[in-house]
Amino acid sequence: GEDHRGHGKTAGSLDKTGWISPRNGWHLMVEDNLQLSKKLKSEYPALPYYIYSHSMGSFIARALIGEYPIKAEKVILSGNGDFKDTDITMVKIIGNITKIFKSGKAPAKLLDKLFFSALNDNFEPGRTGLEWLSRDEAKVDEYIADPYCGFIASAQFYLDFAEGMSYLHSKNCFEKPPKDIPLLFYSGELDPVGGETIKVTQVYNQYLQHGFKNTELIINKGGHHENLNEINRDEVYKKMVDWLEK
Repeated sequence: GEDHRGHGKTAGSLDKTGWISPRNGWHLMVEDNLQLSKKLKSEYPALPYYIYSHSMGSFIARALIGEYPIKAEKVILSGNGDFKDTDITMVKIIGNITKIFKSGKAPAKLLDKLFFSALNDNFEPGRTGLEWLSRDEAKVDEYIADPYCGFIASAQFYLDFAEGMSYLHSKNCFEKPPKDIPLLFYSGELDPVGGETIKVTQVYNQYLQHGFKNTELIINKGGHHENLNEINRDEVYKKMVDWLEK
């Protein structure tokens, strides 16, 4: 696995979390995963190459298979969803205004409130404000206790992410990958990133409409966003492994 740029210890220090690059941040994150895939294939040539991706990583994985012929045998896209074109445009406007009056490295507090904090709206009133992550309170508490989690991302980060979402709405995202690549969308029933099944189902249907014949969707009943940190994670793991092995 890997930390994305601006995340975890890859960021370098806590004060650098949420910052990717002055430009082309999205493309750099996708390329990081390309290099990781080449490294893994080189070091383990006899093993099958699967991709497990979650949340922002699942958006990066979609871009990765859309841009590069990586020849993954199967891809799991956990915690995926979609954003409206109007939302993407709003992110670009607010992000650029923040850059003009502050800087690209400035914490994008308004965007964080509009998009990240709002993910818990359907779980209020809640104990922590992060109930959207998981039904397992211990896992939510672990997230809160981790200093590398819960940071406010930079204005440039949001601009980079918006650029990535624009790509995922383009024809190129669907035209380049082999249409027989097995894809599994795995989403919690109450995951706000997946629009409580609505958004993730829309994305799943887009792949079907573009001819991806080996695409499946599994909804984790009652589940929130962090599928592998849910109260029924043993069941989640089993379903994913069963799908990989079939």
